[in-house]
Amino acid sequence: MVYLDGNLLQGLDINHADFIPGDVGEHEVILYAYTGNAVEKSMMRPKLVRIVKDVEKLWYDLKIPREALNCLDENSLEYGRILSCVDGALRLLDLYDVPSERFYRSVREASDYMDREFYGKLCAAPRAGDPTVVGIGHTHIDCAWLWTLKQTREKVQRSFSNVVELMRQYPEYRFMSSQAFLYQNLKEEAPEVYKQIRKLIREGRWECEGAMWVEADCNLTSGESLVRQVLYGRRFFKQEFGVDTHILWLPDVFGYSAAMPQILRKSGVDWFVTSKISWNDTNKMPYDTFAWRGIDGTEINTYFLTAQNRQKGKEPENITTYVGMMTPAMVAGTHDRYQQKELSNETLITYGYGDGGGGPTAEHLEYARRLSKGIPGIPAVKLDFAGNFLDRLEKRIENHPLFPVWDGELYLE
Repeated sequence: MVYLDGNLLQGLDINHADFIPGDVGEHEVILYAYTGNAVEKSMMRPKLVRIVKDVEKLWYDLKIPREALNCLDENSLEYGRILSCVDGALRLLDLYDVPSERFYRSVREASDYMDREFYGKLCAAPRAGDPTVVGIGHTHIDCAWLWTLKQTREKVQRSFSNVVELMRQYPEYRFMSSQAFLYQNLKEEAPEVYKQIRKLIREGRWECEGAMWVEADCNLTSGESLVRQVLYGRRFFKQEFGVDTHILWLPDVFGYSAAMPQILRKSGVDWFVTSKISWNDTNKMPYDTFAWRGIDGTEINTYFLTAQNRQKGKEPENITTYVGMMTPAMVAGTHDRYQQKELSNETLITYGYGDGGGGPTAEHLEYARRLSKGIPGIPAVKLDFAGNFLDRLEKRIENHPLFPVWDGELYLE
């Protein structure tokens, strides 16, 4: 954890290796470090660098279309047009003397070229009906897995302070997190960060959802235990943030009892979101959007996350992830894997490093800025809350003749 002038600024880890003070000047920096039992390498070799923003911008301007080429058929029109634009920009670069004023001048020329010819002319914002991938920043954190509960409290501080700091740098950034237990941990350990999160929730930039106290096991626990999970979780979010949660968010739970639709409906929950059934060892779940019907006949709308990388020349795989990356390959793969395109042109990706990995990075947000412009052959990205995405989906599936029903237990093989 990085403390700047006595205040927790953010976490550092293998995914988040740098930090940028909010202003230039003299600062006191204190690092609090933790490692597990096995130390494979040391991160703690700090260095001070100056970022040349023009060079950084061009790096991303070129990197995203270059990666998009890996997802496209080499004989396609989109491939040829992207390659031509990237080639045109590279021809403007003067790399004979780096760094030099000639080099920096050529960087600005190449950047202007990409803004004008690629992002300005070749890219196109999605029209009604075009494929769109909705991105919501996320970090899934197991409360107890390969670490102690004490370390969970520190993972929350590192990950959530990262989000707050990145929101200072990127106004368009939207983030969601479930599990009231984690928020309670943060309130006790880092009240100053918790106060900032409450402000971000009021501003409509941070989405707290999930309904349960923790992302609970749903095979072994009793009905009363599941009821109390929702009771305690929804009550916490209402009392602390004034938010009524309506989504049961369980991306990493190993199967779901058929008693749950009834319990959730009676508890004020309207949607169920997961991805884990994609881990089935044999059978592929036939739906990604459906009504889940429980034992007593109660139904609840259900959405399965479909994030995976597009592999050129290959069909989508079964397995998907809730630890998505904001890359052309995964944005394209998220849309490709969604099985019910007749219901909706939008799919959802949760991007960011999980299990205490610190959540999204600045690179994810730089990618999102450019992917939102509509790169040829890749679905356009829209940063938005999961709840807003599901609200739009609910309008599309209402009375839709092709909206399917899954009856009974959601069993993970």
